[in-house]
Amino acid sequence: MDCLHPWNLIGERLSFVLIKRRYWILFRMSIARWKAIKTKETGKEPDRLETFEDTHTRKNGTYVNGYTATLIEKAYTLRQEGSFDNEQIFQKVHGPEHPGRVRCAGLGPTPSTYLGPSCSSASINSTTTSNSNEVDALRSEVIELRNELAEAKSEVVELRSGMDQLQMEVDTLKTCSCNIFVGRRGQWRVQFVHYLHQAKVLHGVDKR
Repeated sequence: MDCLHPWNLIGERLSFVLIKRRYWILFRMSIARWKAIKTKETGKEPDRLETFEDTHTRKNGTYVNGYTATLIEKAYTLRQEGSFDNEQIFQKVHGPEHPGRVRCAGLGPTPSTYLGPSCSSASINSTTTSNSNEVDALRSEVIELRNELAEAKSEVVELRSGMDQLQMEVDTLKTCSCNIFVGRRGQWRVQFVHYLHQAKVLHGVDKR
């Protein structure tokens, strides 16, 4: 048995996941190197919007996935309006930056160094506010679930109480039925003895 077989399966699975989640077409080329090549070709350093579009578009002009196509289409619509520059369009399309890194800027730049302290703080505050809203929403859902659970427990208690009451009524009916049967059996016995006595009198059996 090959001892490395499980690790080979894990490696194959990991490779499949990485290939499936690979959105960029740079492969082994870094963003900094790609920007240097583009700057040398065009004489102008590409901005983040241009970087995103070029690095997420294949040679045949198709986008790497549907999500990328949606973002680029939104950017194209904003660009047609003519009210924003590429950096503003990129920020509107992609939303706030994550703390500690900047999209399409390569390794090294942080929101504070790339966008400035005010923009960085606004981006972080926006992200924090969004996370806080999500936490508040989750707390509200937890409270609602707890209330629903308490109501369900109360209904179960009421149901058990109703079942106990019903069982008591059934037991009472059983007792009454037995008493009625015993009483009727005694009554039938008296009637039967009286009938026998009448029969004896009619046939002259009773000599009293």
